[in-house]
Amino acid sequence: MKAREGLLSVDATDAANETSVIGQCYMLWGNPERAEPFLREAIAVFLRENEMDQAIPVALDLGEIECIRGDTLKALEHFRGTRPYWNIISPLRVAMLRTKLVMAFIAIGELDSAQVEMHALRTQHAPGTLPLWTTAGECEMDYTSYLFQKAIGEHAEADGYLESALNEALQANYLPLVLKYRKELGERYLERGDALNAALQARAYIRLNDSLQTRSNRSNTAAYEGQVRERENVLALQQQEARLRQQRIISFSIAGGLLLLIALAFSVYRGKKRSDALLLNILPAEVANELKAKGHADAKHFDQVTILFTDFKGFTEASEKLSPQELVEELNTCFKAFDGIITARGIEKIKTIGDAYMCAGGLPVPSSSTPAGVVRAALEMQAFMIARKKERDAQGRPAFEMRVGIHTGPVVAGIVGVKKFAYDIWGDTVNTASRMESSGEVGQVNISEATYALVKDAVVPEDGAPNPQPATRQPATCKAFTFTPRGKVQAKGKGEMEMYFVQLGAKESA
Repeated sequence: MKAREGLLSVDATDAANETSVIGQCYMLWGNPERAEPFLREAIAVFLRENEMDQAIPVALDLGEIECIRGDTLKALEHFRGTRPYWNIISPLRVAMLRTKLVMAFIAIGELDSAQVEMHALRTQHAPGTLPLWTTAGECEMDYTSYLFQKAIGEHAEADGYLESALNEALQANYLPLVLKYRKELGERYLERGDALNAALQARAYIRLNDSLQTRSNRSNTAAYEGQVRERENVLALQQQEARLRQQRIISFSIAGGLLLLIALAFSVYRGKKRSDALLLNILPAEVANELKAKGHADAKHFDQVTILFTDFKGFTEASEKLSPQELVEELNTCFKAFDGIITARGIEKIKTIGDAYMCAGGLPVPSSSTPAGVVRAALEMQAFMIARKKERDAQGRPAFEMRVGIHTGPVVAGIVGVKKFAYDIWGDTVNTASRMESSGEVGQVNISEATYALVKDAVVPEDGAPNPQPATRQPATCKAFTFTPRGKVQAKGKGEMEMYFVQLGAKESA
């Protein structure tokens, strides 16, 4: 609450994460009415900022609130409203959403729709086992099958799915679902008149809660364990059905109280997983680990870093012909392709600025990539953009054309600021790389004399990756690159500089 208040005084957008966490805490504490205004405030910001990975869990919580109120139709609106974004979120999160849709369809009696979603869920993960949980949420395939079979009156098959769901949760040691399934299974035993197995499930339910409480609060658990032992002794003595029913009520009441502590522990755990994943998404692993270990990350000097800049020609003109949504989608398509190219070659993405993309090879681990690898990545980016333009031209749609510039030299790298911090690099090498891009031409990769000196003798070994060292003792080599000297070209703020266009090479005799 204090963090949210402080952030709201600066920028309401920055407070959205704290606002959503407050709403989620109220949900975990069983207070959906208090949670709702916070969740609605948070999701409005996430949707406006197109932060779908954060918006979708909030939409799920709002759907859960409507389920608690008994308004399944409104819950369905929340769950269905996420469909337009399924193609940009993880498959596991899609599976979680399908799970919620199945449960909602069953609740309103639309069994055909439920069956369609169940089939899609199983088809989606047919090649392997669907994990019960990730940081993206829960995926309860067998439990939804249990609900469906129960709804159509196939009780024996339904109970089989429920027992299978419990076994999977036990194998994964995913305790919230173990608690949920044990409670449901105990009720199923009671419905079938199997009081003994119902009591055994209740007993296991209590023991699990007791174990979790012991981990989180050993001092308070000592007294509670004594109470649990007394209740277990009473259970052992009670043989009549009336006593067993009473034991079930007491057991679930105690377990309900403990669920608060379980939920809090799980919330902390899930929050840590999310924060770690977020940190690794915005910082290199080495820098993220240093930040977690020391509370800060030191700036470092690197003697040789190869910087790549891209920029789209005619971006303003193309943007006038596209809707805002189409423009963002096209930029996202291009930048996602670039991300995949540089990741495969160990190159570090630095940032995007509008339609410009910047990455660097040789940091934070100098051996992670080579200048030749950066040049090869640039050529692959240009190849992608050329193919993309042909595809969009054939459809009669506007397309981007791109310039690429590369320069190699020393830089300083580190983290600046404390708000929305990011890994960045500084130095004259950065400015020179930018001039290589602006002095280049569409469809070409323009490199500096410094980069040329490092890659001019690169060859392609048998694995097809550029090798920055000259070939030795080989009957034939495949030159990694060929070059078109441009002579001295005037670069803004730098004067005349030697530049080269680079292309993929061809085989030459040794």
